[in-house]
Amino acid sequence: MNLGLRETVTLLLVVGVLAGAYFLGFKPLGEHRKALRADIDQRNVTLQQLRATNASLADLEQQLNDMNTALAHFEQRLPREKDVQQMLGNFAELAEAHDLSVQTVRPGRSETVPGGVEQPIEVNLRGPYPAFHAFLTQVEQLDRISRVKHLTLKKLDERDGNGAEAKLTLSIFFAPDASKVAAAQ
Repeated sequence: MNLGLRETVTLLLVVGVLAGAYFLGFKPLGEHRKALRADIDQRNVTLQQLRATNASLADLEQQLNDMNTALAHFEQRLPREKDVQQMLGNFAELAEAHDLSVQTVRPGRSETVPGGVEQPIEVNLRGPYPAFHAFLTQVEQLDRISRVKHLTLKKLDERDGNGAEAKLTLSIFFAPDASKVAAAQ
């Protein structure tokens, strides 16, 4: 096959147009397409992360609702500050119901704790040992929030009477009155 000048120029022109189209059109468009694809992939990753975050937010909302329900339950169990004296009377009646004699009751300094106020009370009791066990079991089962922080149990000599003497620190938790909360803020 013998190519003449006309065919060679046409062939060079077609090859030149194809090369020009590749370098001036196809290659930049391909790079632009790759950049767009990378941007789309990055946005898809971000979208997946947002969906995962949204799902975890729904879980967090449920946990927050559960926590609020639990907090409301515990707040119901917290007496108001004005009810603390009544609770002390209930403890004294409970002790006497178990044949324990209340020797002394000394309230300590109250401390503010998250969700309320803790009032420690030092109590000295005397009576038979089984009565202490029954008393502490009933204190544990009370509807209000309280705890025994320290307990010292000492056997009494025969001259002091049979039985035991207990020194315990009982902590009562209560919600401060609304007027004191407003004054503190």
